[in-house]
Amino acid sequence: NQMTHSVEILETLLEKYPRDILALRIAHYLHFYVGTDADMKASVSRAFDIWQPGDPYYGFILGMYSFGCEEAGDYATAETCGRQAVEINRDDIWAAHSVAHVLQMQSRFREGISWCGDLLPGWTDANNFVNHLHWHKALQHIGAGEPEAALNIYDTWLEKPIADDFYLDVCNAAALLWRLEMLGLDVGNRWEAQREISARRACDDDLVFPTMHYLMAPIALGDEVAVDAALASLQHWASENTTQGEICQQVGLPLAEAMIEVRSGNRTEGATRIAAIADDIWKIGGSHAQRDLFSLIQNYYH
Repeated sequence: NQMTHSVEILETLLEKYPRDILALRIAHYLHFYVGTDADMKASVSRAFDIWQPGDPYYGFILGMYSFGCEEAGDYATAETCGRQAVEINRDDIWAAHSVAHVLQMQSRFREGISWCGDLLPGWTDANNFVNHLHWHKALQHIGAGEPEAALNIYDTWLEKPIADDFYLDVCNAAALLWRLEMLGLDVGNRWEAQREISARRACDDDLVFPTMHYLMAPIALGDEVAVDAALASLQHWASENTTQGEICQQVGLPLAEAMIEVRSGNRTEGATRIAAIADDIWKIGGSHAQRDLFSLIQNYYH
């Protein structure tokens, strides 16, 4: 519950044990979910003082550094390091996903489709994170003006994993459906696959970022019971003296209320509320590509 302090402890540990790759990876994760992009980049940058090419796991260091660079806006370094990491190990999905981010952020959508399309068939034994690469490929298709292809990816790769009850699978699915609806596609009853899990998980108080995504299906489905329960949970969470509690108070609760408003007829009011917190949305963590959804919502409903 004190994520910022946890990162500080891990960084102190890494000063003493700089080759502790597990501590480095956990710090990388926590930096990601407290929104500190520059710190995430700097954390891995220090590892290059110790890790050398040829060392075991060096490719994973490159992959983490690639993503830190990408989120910090250093796209050239991010792409170079990410591609090097994948050359070392084609199963390094984190590094591959970093390159996908670069291609997305630079609007190189056709390259992104090819990049993901070339790698995905080789990851048949990968864990659920592979689904996030399918999500990235769907975004590339949207960028290329092919939303129907993105919907096909949802049907083929993203809907079934929802039942695994892993937060990122729901984030992938919810964010994509909301995007596609704003593009004018009829998604039919596809929100239903998220109904039960999202209604339950929308009251989670672990990370604000996934909780915002768990709330999307209840909002889209008009599930007032689930929405009211989630709001009550968020209001309580926002009163807690924890890292995520403070983020919930500053961003999570007003963002949730805004999303509810834009789907319940108060479009302009909801969009205005998102605009009021737009400069702070980075605090919920997640990537620029993921948080871009909230900018799209603001612009669409304004």
